[in-house]
Amino acid sequence: MRALIATLILAAGASFGTAFWMVFQDDGLADPAVVAEAPAPVVPTTLAPATPAPVSITTQAEPTARVMLASAGTLARPATGHPDPLAALAEQRSPFPLALPIDCTPGRDCWVINHVDLDPGPGRKDYRCGDMSYDGHKGTDIALRNLARLNDNVAVMAAAPGKVVGIRDGMQDVSIAVAGKDAVKNRECGNGVRIQHADGWTTQYCHMKRGSIAVKTGQTVKTGQRLGSVGLSGMTEFPHVHITVEKDGKVVDPFRGIDGGLECGRGNAPLWDADARRELVDEAPILLDAGFGAGPVKRTDAEAGTAALAETGPDAPALVVWSRTAGIEPGDTLTTTIAGPDGATLFSDRWTADKVRIMQFRYVGKKRPGSGWPAGTYTGRVLLERPGRDPHERTLSIRVGG
Repeated sequence: MRALIATLILAAGASFGTAFWMVFQDDGLADPAVVAEAPAPVVPTTLAPATPAPVSITTQAEPTARVMLASAGTLARPATGHPDPLAALAEQRSPFPLALPIDCTPGRDCWVINHVDLDPGPGRKDYRCGDMSYDGHKGTDIALRNLARLNDNVAVMAAAPGKVVGIRDGMQDVSIAVAGKDAVKNRECGNGVRIQHADGWTTQYCHMKRGSIAVKTGQTVKTGQRLGSVGLSGMTEFPHVHITVEKDGKVVDPFRGIDGGLECGRGNAPLWDADARRELVDEAPILLDAGFGAGPVKRTDAEAGTAALAETGPDAPALVVWSRTAGIEPGDTLTTTIAGPDGATLFSDRWTADKVRIMQFRYVGKKRPGSGWPAGTYTGRVLLERPGRDPHERTLSIRVGG
């Protein structure tokens, strides 16, 4: 069982007089060693449709944990400005070229959260010999920033031309944390589409938005054709598209392909087409989101995209900056600062990771001074860094008073 770890630390500091720091940290999941030992759920190989239909969608179950993401500390890291050697392979020919199956810009408003689990045992291993997967995961998950993006009806698109052989629609868009596993039993894929391609290839797209399925069984589709919208249906707790790729009934990791390669790293000929290879680089550590708050911030509000404040009053209990990060490794640093209307630094915190963290929610800040907050615009800055990689930064602002 993956445990939520949350601590709230309020520590008085002499240099701040009556004000003190406020720190909250939620790792979201237990460390990878614990996660890897969790038993895999018993899942049938075929899912019954939400309503009677002549075809069904096959898929794997997704455990009830939130976003599964971690990076291996032993991976070779590309130099700053060159994020992933996979991008340099864009000219290599794919035996089954796959386009990006979602209408977003990786690294800007969507991220690869989970990869295919290549460990045949009870553990987990992604194509880099890292931890960006979970036991038994059969696909690639590309996630949106937060639940608010569901309102944008972000398109899920066919990654290759083929014929639709299975669909499901009608399941609610609700987190499994709310609905429970039993609510999606035998329908873990949620609303989805399955496509048969030439030469024994198939792709399947899961967790789509209710009422968004735009194709019918038997229909021929082209690469890039809209299949539906990203949703929150089935066994999931975050908005994403899950794509499973199979060759003659066997799962294939699109980052590895079927032509072999080094034990750890991309295959000799990944399935992604040239454009997708350039876009789907390793972005970890990931700065998913950040914002200002006027006191303690709920993780659920941050995940929903409703936690960020644009203004508050001079009597706000505190000024805090919250952040959601993922793929954290030992040695990664997260620096958070708050500057007042005059530009002077009011608060600064530098946190260094001491272990792998799959996903983390954290807020830090300063309690209201006795005289209240001076009116004006306050600026926050969140900087996530890893040696050898480009930093990820977010600048924020909040208006206090008139």
